[in-house]
Amino acid sequence: MFKHKKTKRMKKFRSFHFLALPALVLAYLCLDACSKDRSSENGGPGSQQLSVYLTDNPALFEKVLVDMRSLEVFVDTGSDDNSRNRSGGDDDHRDDNSGRGSDDDHRDDNGGRGGDDDSGIWVNVPINAGVYDLLSLRNGVDTLLGSANLPAGELEKVRIGLGTNHSVVVNGVSYPLQLGNTDKIVIKIDDDNLVRDNGRIRLHVDFDAGRSIVMRGNAFVLNPVMKTFCDDRSARVEGRVMPRDAYPVIVQVYNSKDTAMAIPDREDGKFKLRGLPDGTYNISFKASNGYRDTVLTNVSLSRTRDLKLPVIQLLK
Repeated sequence: MFKHKKTKRMKKFRSFHFLALPALVLAYLCLDACSKDRSSENGGPGSQQLSVYLTDNPALFEKVLVDMRSLEVFVDTGSDDNSRNRSGGDDDHRDDNSGRGSDDDHRDDNGGRGGDDDSGIWVNVPINAGVYDLLSLRNGVDTLLGSANLPAGELEKVRIGLGTNHSVVVNGVSYPLQLGNTDKIVIKIDDDNLVRDNGRIRLHVDFDAGRSIVMRGNAFVLNPVMKTFCDDRSARVEGRVMPRDAYPVIVQVYNSKDTAMAIPDREDGKFKLRGLPDGTYNISFKASNGYRDTVLTNVSLSRTRDLKLPVIQLLK
């Protein structure tokens, strides 16, 4: 009797074990998948999280509407991103940071690996695709263009793909903005322009609308000029220009090496310029409606402090 009952219990146990095993395996796989998903969301070991922000160096239009469709980053997976200094000048793959790298060596027709660097890959970054009004991104304003977890490695370039729906607005009239030399802009990433914080990386891209739009006959043509910069490692200047009757006003900060432009807000007259190298600059205020231009000379700008100018009162 005892032996017979033991056999029945063993059969029941084996039956339970046989039925429960698939469920246990399924539960384990689900937990493992969830763990991997959370690891991907948080970057996980051997990865880095990048967010790309867009801002504008403006132009004297009412609106500059640019259709942005794709965002990619080139990652050199064969090297640690802190292992070498990008400013050393030994990277043959980089362009001149003008944002016109249409002949970049890393590019191929499928956006995959570059032909001459087996350790590097182009990684797609999900983008907030759409038509951006660049002039809404001036005076210190920026917007998130896209973010993603990337494989570990050195971030070398960012590539932005454009659509076809571009236009400018002048005196209330919209004009088509024809795309010029390329629909993909490749911009070199300088390591000094990356902001790292607990495994998260921020990169700011400046779209220079003033230098990107030219007249060709009676048509407006877009030849994109873009660069990367870092607020923490560059100088900033801000101020206010009055009166409103002097508008439109163009603010230019310049020296022999660099030039940046701002268009003060019509409502409060405030302006802000970012991404300037340390140095001594002149700041000009070009006015309208009979008001005289004004120039401030030998203004020192430094990354260690934000320069806030007194109110600039333009005179006739």
